[in-house]
Amino acid sequence: MLLSVVIPVFKSERSINILYNQIRDTLEKEAISFEIIPVSDASPDNVWQVLENLAKTDVRLKPILFKNNAGQQQATLCGIDHASGDFILTIDDDLEFSPADIPTMLRTLQDSELDLVYGVAQKKEQKGIKRFSAKIARGIIGIFFPRLRYLESFRIFRKDIRTTINNKKKFILDFEYSNGKIKIGKCDVSHNKRMFGESNYSMFGSLHIWFTFLFRYSFIPHLTLALLLVLQFLCSVNLVASLLLASPIVFLYIKYRLQTTDAYLIEKRINE
Repeated sequence: MLLSVVIPVFKSERSINILYNQIRDTLEKEAISFEIIPVSDASPDNVWQVLENLAKTDVRLKPILFKNNAGQQQATLCGIDHASGDFILTIDDDLEFSPADIPTMLRTLQDSELDLVYGVAQKKEQKGIKRFSAKIARGIIGIFFPRLRYLESFRIFRKDIRTTINNKKKFILDFEYSNGKIKIGKCDVSHNKRMFGESNYSMFGSLHIWFTFLFRYSFIPHLTLALLLVLQFLCSVNLVASLLLASPIVFLYIKYRLQTTDAYLIEKRINE
């Protein structure tokens, strides 16, 4: 049995060495065979040099460097595409989730009929606004996508659920992988305060992900347009006014349904 650990990497030169050591020490202690695949999303700091040096001493560390900045979803997808393990785990590079929870997540998956397990923290060590907005986001997803109510970037799944994703279009990994046949569960894990820097997601970046969710994967736009039509019929709203109200929704729907993006381009791989 081989476990592949995939890490999307961006601006984490101060944390990646700590994370690598924690993963290595935890999995060696549990006698779990593993490979670690950090994917540098054209990070502007010196994280690639750190990974190169670490990879010289451990062939199980298999870093990948992007030519272009393609985003966290693309970096995670690339690592999954190149994983050799029977089980694949993804974890962020910011040390907020603890590698000490990986063996428990692996056992939860192995000892069940589940295909995908999310590591879910009962309490997150985050700033108030970020924690509050995350709760709202999780609540909305839980209403419209109850199968993904546990959604987290800290996840482990069987390699069999990997699927081909058109990465030339905007996508959210979990929605691409989630279908009626996949059995999804959760495992309680710990959560730590961010040790270095701030989140790489700006307000604009977060909104962009939300719009991708709303207009690419949900039926909320269809429901909103239907309600506008009903209001026009019941309240005799002016047709021009209705079109003005509907036009932003239609524009965003077309934009996020048809929008293309640059797929990831690999510049270098080590220990492949």
